[in-house]
Amino acid sequence: MASVLSLAMSTRRAISLKLSSYIYRAAARTMHRLSRFKGMELFSSANISSTVRGLSEEGEYYMDLAIGTPPLQYSAIVDTGSDLIWTQCTPCRKCVSQPTPIYNPSNSSTVSSIACNSTLYQYLCSVEYPPPFCLCSYNYTYGTGWTSGTLKKETFTFGTTKLV
Repeated sequence: MASVLSLAMSTRRAISLKLSSYIYRAAARTMHRLSRFKGMELFSSANISSTVRGLSEEGEYYMDLAIGTPPLQYSAIVDTGSDLIWTQCTPCRKCVSQPTPIYNPSNSSTVSSIACNSTLYQYLCSVEYPPPFCLCSYNYTYGTGWTSGTLKKETFTFGTTKLV
């Protein structure tokens, strides 16, 4: 099965990055995407339609989405070089300032752990915590930094379409 994400993109101001920076970022996204999807089967099928805004001087595109049940509205950077949607959540060490509340998984009725025996666990989780502990940890390195934490499954809403 394949997932399809249709995005209407527009920019509001000129982007002032050097061409070499664009090329470097595009190559890094492509290599990351290749390493994450190599041999991976997609898990669900859905057509998603969402508007994307270009609001950042750094050339980042943003889209609106909601996380959890009840859904909490967020604006998120569209990262086509990643198979991961991540956000800061409580409890959070060294949280950075953000315009929306930090996501609190204990307030959502749809958040769940990733099962140890699932294909999703095999593809996404570090093996530091094998069964029976099954803490699905991750560590992603980006061109300008890194993020690490614990992965969970959650419901995301794009417009009127809900995905787990």
